[in-house]
Amino acid sequence: AQDLEGQQRYDAAAQMYREALRERPDDAVRLRLAFALLRSGDAAGAERTARDALTDSPDSPDGLLVLGLAQRTTRPADAPTTLRRFLAVAPEHPAAAEIRRLLGS
Repeated sequence: AQDLEGQQRYDAAAQMYREALRERPDDAVRLRLAFALLRSGDAAGAERTARDALTDSPDSPDGLLVLGLAQRTTRPADAPTTLRRFLAVAPEHPAAAEIRRLLGS
């Protein structure tokens, strides 16, 4: 699935991640699925999947990141709060500078 992501074949990658989750429920795979869904244009699916991953780990930086990015489409009013929470949890995350730029802070 990661090879497919590298080829920008996000729909196919998402399908492989779904299959992997059926065999072995795992939040890391769930987050990869959420990112693939987001990149394929399925913001609602990405939001649902990220929320599922955040159930067990509510302060997961990657979970908050993908949720906030998905919310920019699905719930624009909620996205800044989620992305600020991401920055509070993981100020040194590789995506933090870009998120700060998106938030204008």
